[in-house]
Amino acid sequence: MSIPLNPLRLSDIPLTKKGPVFSGAPWKSRENDRVILFSRGQWALKMLGSAIITSRNRVKGMILIPEYFCEISLTPMRTPEFDIRFYRITPGLEPDIADLERVAGLYGPPDMMLFVHYFGLPLSMGAAEVWCRKNGVVLIEDAAHSLLPVPGIGDHGCPVIYTPWKFMNLPDGALLVLPEKSEVSVEMNENDEPYPWLWLQKRVASTVATGLHLPVHKFRKIHVKTCDESEPPIDPGKPGCGRRSAAILAKKEKDLPEIGRIREHHYRRIDDAIANSDAQTHRIFRHLPGCFAPYVYPLRIAGDTCWEIMDALNNIGIPAQPWSDLSPEVKNSAAYPVSNSLRKEVMALPVHQDLKPSQIDWMTREVIRLVSKNGRPGRLS
Repeated sequence: MSIPLNPLRLSDIPLTKKGPVFSGAPWKSRENDRVILFSRGQWALKMLGSAIITSRNRVKGMILIPEYFCEISLTPMRTPEFDIRFYRITPGLEPDIADLERVAGLYGPPDMMLFVHYFGLPLSMGAAEVWCRKNGVVLIEDAAHSLLPVPGIGDHGCPVIYTPWKFMNLPDGALLVLPEKSEVSVEMNENDEPYPWLWLQKRVASTVATGLHLPVHKFRKIHVKTCDESEPPIDPGKPGCGRRSAAILAKKEKDLPEIGRIREHHYRRIDDAIANSDAQTHRIFRHLPGCFAPYVYPLRIAGDTCWEIMDALNNIGIPAQPWSDLSPEVKNSAAYPVSNSLRKEVMALPVHQDLKPSQIDWMTREVIRLVSKNGRPGRLS
């Protein structure tokens, strides 16, 4: 048996630029919200940040980013326009309000703050909302790993960023949702890029190989990197969403609630099995919300065996991945212990809508086997 990381469906192949008109309705928490298409979430964040700076009649603005954040997502913002500062998070993955005060005291009042709903599950925004309102800071919700708005995500009246391309295996497609009374205005045109042949070739090859039970994960490790590995410069491409991807997103709008339901079901299936096992793992979320639409299932393995276990899982056909490539200001810094521990101890397991119950159960059994009390480094065969 082998599990695909993100299988390609025929309906996902961008054959034409024509199709239904994209409405963005599934991502609106309020009827008059405005939904703007981008190629990637990093561009949505950058363009929103630029609009906030402009609205305040400034040429440079400060943004607060949580310590546990993917550096690649900041690539377009690594310009003189932005003063990027990082704040600490608590072990519960929420902002450390005392550290927000520390950062603001050191560097001056920020213009905006990014709040991340880690792993697609809603986290409490109450304290961050109060702090931002008190200090005149624009609060931005990062819901990149939630397919859709759910209770606690998207209903705070803040700008929200979603990345549906990750959930439906598209060349691109991210969204910025602006509330009706937003103080900023953001405009974006669709991107008339050449056909994404290289993207299609890679997806077809991976899907076919997995379908034939070829050990592709064994020979092509899936982003399993050492903790101190530096990243090469990333070309973030163009900010506009491709017309083909926009057409597919419009066509799939009606399917999104069911896709979210399936992903939640897979997540709960894994979580129940882990909770009822004696494996030495830490479930990051002990209490699950009533409704969510996750991208992956996160599992924390304390100690120094997580990366070895990920490698072992990939060797048998399970695409386990590390989470978050930290920014250079944060990586290996004693000032940010939470993110550096999570970087070494968290793996992400697939919960996509094409998985079968038998695949979920097999994957979970193998994970439990490798991290059980009897497992030891060097015995991960």
